[in-house]
Amino acid sequence: MSKAFDSINHIILLAKLEDVGVSSRCLGWFKSYLSERYQAVRINSTLSEKLPVVSGVPQGSIVGPLLFSIYVNDLPSVAKNCSSESYVDDTKLLLSFRINDSNIALTDLNEDLIRMRNWCFDNLLLLNPDKTKLMVYGSRQMLAKLPDFRLSLLGKKLTPASSVKDLGVKFDPTLSFDNHILSTVSSCKSSLCQINRAKHVFRKNLLISVINALVFSKLYYILFLSLVKYLLQQPIPTSRSPELRSTSSEQQKEI
Repeated sequence: MSKAFDSINHIILLAKLEDVGVSSRCLGWFKSYLSERYQAVRINSTLSEKLPVVSGVPQGSIVGPLLFSIYVNDLPSVAKNCSSESYVDDTKLLLSFRINDSNIALTDLNEDLIRMRNWCFDNLLLLNPDKTKLMVYGSRQMLAKLPDFRLSLLGKKLTPASSVKDLGVKFDPTLSFDNHILSTVSSCKSSLCQINRAKHVFRKNLLISVINALVFSKLYYILFLSLVKYLLQQPIPTSRSPELRSTSSEQQKEI
């Protein structure tokens, strides 16, 4: 979606709050919270004319993401052929199919895409076809047998991607995670090089904290995804350099 938080219609939002059981008194509070807001732009000492904010939820607030979640709460139920997963304004359609049933899968996916497009239109939200990706997972042998597989969304053709980044993880069609691991190792090496240039100004305990924050945190994130540990051990030794000698041997073993 494009500018999802800024596009929320207040009337539709209040109706959805009522649908989930919010009392009339609380609805009045939310209506007051959302209405009579204005925005202006200041450049140096010049302030523009104030304009009313007629849509969206105040960002930077605790209640903003909650209101958005309620607004899109019924979106996953729109899909009839596919399972659906959502994280904030990012929604995925998931469908398992056999190679011989690829034409049926295309029809099912297209139907659910149309349903989601119509839901967005009805709720005054804008789909972003440029950020929409199509990924087909399978073994190399099965993917080689896959016939022409493409979808269309708002006039844009969607063809199977070779890599998709989702929540900081790079997925590939065979789920090997090779690209993600190489990218992570490259990022860690870059961070280590930068730390090495400034390591003389850090005390040892602070240096360890910096390395934990900028290097180990990236490796832990991969491990959290249950990737096989030996996959990480292959490229990492090439990145070991004097930068890590300041850390304890116990921490190095955690790699």
